[in-house]
Amino acid sequence: MGITKSFERKFLLGWGRHLWNIVGVSGFIAVLTGGVLFINSAILKTPKSFAQYLLQDIQKVRTEVENLEKELKDQAYLDQNDIALSSALRAKKINLLYDKQQQLRNVDQGYEQYKKKIERENDFKLGQRVISPFIAGYGLAVIASASVSTALLSIERNTRKD
Repeated sequence: MGITKSFERKFLLGWGRHLWNIVGVSGFIAVLTGGVLFINSAILKTPKSFAQYLLQDIQKVRTEVENLEKELKDQAYLDQNDIALSSALRAKKINLLYDKQQQLRNVDQGYEQYKKKIERENDFKLGQRVISPFIAGYGLAVIASASVSTALLSIERNTRKD
């Protein structure tokens, strides 16, 4: 028995069907991936209205400002012994308080950034919608070629005369 016949009978016909079945499963996974991407791309986000965004953002920042102001008042009474440490901490907290108050004034810019972020995410999802049929089509082509190859190997095995 030659090396070619040995390879053909032991490897190609014996293991070939199993290898093509694995390729077929990978095609099925590609079809599922394309489907999931398409479904995910159909769900677009809508940005909150300015009033909703403003209310949520302002409430969060206002509570932070109130907490900082309360800490500054409490700390003034507690740290009278160590003046250098308390003044450094107070300066840091005052700077933080100033930054938070500036953040309250710049809410308009934050809303525009929020809207742009939502638009970018929606654009990305539209790109997924364009690509998902190609991924699913690739999976279907892989399944078809694996099926044909497995069928040919089965026919070869069944019609072979030893």
